[in-house]
Formats: sequence, structure tokens, C-alpha cells
Amino acid sequence: MRGILIHWVTVTAALGVAAYYLDGLHVDNVQALLLGGVALGLVNAIVRPVLKFLTFPLTMASLGLFLLVVNGFAFVLATWFVEGLSVENFWWAIGAWLVVSVVSWVLSLITRMGEGVAKQVRRRSDSSTRRRRAAVVDELDDEDPGTGA
Repeated sequence: MRGILIHWVTVTAALGVAAYYLDGLHVDNVQALLLGGVALGLVNAIVRPVLKFLTFPLTMASLGLFLLVVNGFAFVLATWFVEGLSVENFWWAIGAWLVVSVVSWVLSLITRMGEGVAKQVRRRSDSSTRRRRAAVVDELDDEDPGTGA
């Protein structure tokens, strides 16, 4: 669940960046931005794989360039579901998809690096806790049970 939330936040932030820099992508309010992140996630998870499968021969014939068309269409489809999120034409949709893809990729790298650092910190704290526990056990083992000291 946490991974889905992180992915939604990164896609939504990337959509905000794309809307800021691209004149052909319009986001009317924050609600449209948040719902746009959800719509992009759902379209990319459900519709885009089906489109990629159905257009596989065209993609192979175009040496992969047709994927730009598929991804642009998926972006346009996501904007249709959200009131307040619009794209002027298909070329702006392809540009917006490229910006969202690159920005969300960079943000996901940053979050993965942050998770790696957090794991290292947890690992270090766990190992220091184990060392302290081992030291306490060693001290208890060194005590003479008959005298209590």
C-alpha cells in the first residue's frame, strides 16, 4: 500500500511539473491534479498494457516509435476522465507524457535512494542494539550466581 501511495505522489508531482512547463497541458486546480495522478495510474496499469499488446505489430514495424502514439493516447484518455485536466492536442499529450515519464522516473530514483538510506540506518541501529544486548548478556554471564555480584 505504501508503494502505491509513493507512486501516486510521484506521478502527481510529475504531472504538476509537466503542467507548469508545458503550455498545452492545463490543470485547473489541485483537485484536478490529484485526480489526474490517479487517472494516469489507472490508465497506465489497465489500458496501456492492452493497447501495447494490440499494437505490437505496428510497434515492431516502426521499431518502437509507435509506442509514442500509444502513450500519447493513454495520456489523452486519462485527461478525458478528469474534469479540469486537459491537453490541447495530441502532440502536447506526447510531450506531456514524456515530461511526466522522465520526472516520475527521477523522483522514483530519489525515493528509492531514500529508502536505501533508511534501510542502512535501520540496519546500523539494529546491529548496535544487538551488540548492546550481547554485552548485557555477557555481563550477566560473568556474574557469580552464588554471591549475586
